Amino acid sequence: GAAAAAERLGLPSDRIHLAPVGCEHWVRDAPARRRRHDPPSLLVLGALRGGRRHDRILDAFERLVSRGREARLFFVGRDGDAAADLAPRIAARADVQWLRAPRERDMPELVSSATLLVHLSAEELTAVTPLEACALGPAVVASRLPAFEEALFPLSFYVDDAAERVPAS
Repeated sequence: GAAAAAERLGLPSDRIHLAPVGCEHWVRDAPARRRRHDPPSLLVLGALRGGRRHDRILDAFERLVSRGREARLFFVGRDGDAAADLAPRIAARADVQWLRAPRERDMPELVSSATLLVHLSAEELTAVTPLEACALGPAVVASRLPAFEEALFPLSFYVDDAAERVPAS
């Protein structure tokens, strides 16, 4: 992350300072008694952008429920470059919800009640969101990125880019 920041910002590496990533932000505001959704719920945080692979997450969810598994999928994030394509697919499903205007004060309960946080990304320099989820209890599936593996290993299940293209059969 430090090397990428130095390159992108045109700064000498000695001007980049690292700070440890914490995961107590949502924990301190989480409900004392955490309840999990029944049926199980999958939570995806962040604006609906192509680099976050929301389309592939929805594809995988549709395969999961087509095989008889009962579950719910929650997208929590604002519009992004993939929103126009995903909105009709989301609206067509009763088991998928999109919270388009999330409020920060609702995040501790949303995350702590989820069964699984899915955090796929083409690029991230910190693991703040999946670390927050790990601190609140849901399992985490994340992209195999250096920042995630460094901070989360072995607390997360990882998805390689090639593995995301699972055949529909």
